[in-house]
Amino acid sequence: MTVIRARQSLLPALAALLLAACAAASKATYPPPGDEEAGAAYLHALTADWIESPAPEPPEAASAVGPGDTPGEAGRKVVGTMAYASEMETRAITQRKVGTLRKVTVHDCDWTSVDGKKVKAHSSKRVEAEATDGYRCAYEVFHETGSRGLVSAKGTGYFYMHEGGWDFAEIDEARFAPVQG
Repeated sequence: MTVIRARQSLLPALAALLLAACAAASKATYPPPGDEEAGAAYLHALTADWIESPAPEPPEAASAVGPGDTPGEAGRKVVGTMAYASEMETRAITQRKVGTLRKVTVHDCDWTSVDGKKVKAHSSKRVEAEATDGYRCAYEVFHETGSRGLVSAKGTGYFYMHEGGWDFAEIDEARFAPVQG
């Protein structure tokens, strides 16, 4: 009986200790970003991931599919060439996006551990090297385009402090659509 009572009295103490440790670990060390900080972080991430980062090497001349290639070899060559072309197109589009960014709004920010495995592949190495904790926020980004006018897309991402400034990593983002009204 004494052992059972001792265990029963320890359970509330252990639960309180665990809750206190979790609360201490989850306390934000700085306030969430405002819209202006979120815009600067978004712009910094675009630049870091798509403009300043080294471009991939183009596929070798041997990447052309030939008559003697196995289906696996042919598939690897096609996928490699398409991945390269896609990245180079995204880099070119990003150059234009930087100039068309009008604003970023943020809401529903929660302090959390930053998980580099949850962010888009183009940001994962940068984020894993830079961030441990930050805010997971819903955001909306607005761009002024020549052909469609003002467009926006909603998404979720991490906003965190790095080297004295705000940074950003995209988790998901919807397709851009014209802003109504």
